[in-house]
Amino acid sequence: MANFLTLFRVVLIPVFIWIYRKGYLIAALAVFLLASLMDWLDGRVARKHNTITKFGIVMDPLADKLLCVTALAFLASSGKANWIPVTTIIVKEVILIIGSVGLIKKDIVLPS
Repeated sequence: MANFLTLFRVVLIPVFIWIYRKGYLIAALAVFLLASLMDWLDGRVARKHNTITKFGIVMDPLADKLLCVTALAFLASSGKANWIPVTTIIVKEVILIIGSVGLIKKDIVLPS
């Protein structure tokens, strides 16, 4: 169930993009908040039912990063956020993803 919620968050990213591009900013915010709620819920479900998996350990933070980077990039590209801090955050997230991939290739999985 928790992994399904994580995948649902990933599916919400293109939904967020589509709604944001249509100009429905409140609806895009609602999708972002729904994904944030799903993030909280999937962690709670995984811990409660002791169903923490390697997939979830990897995908949960990746889904978070993808959602946040997407939202920040769209805010910056529409002039609603400054590119300098957004670029700094995106570079940091990319470095963390590259580091995580390197660890996973060595069969090391670190919980977020």
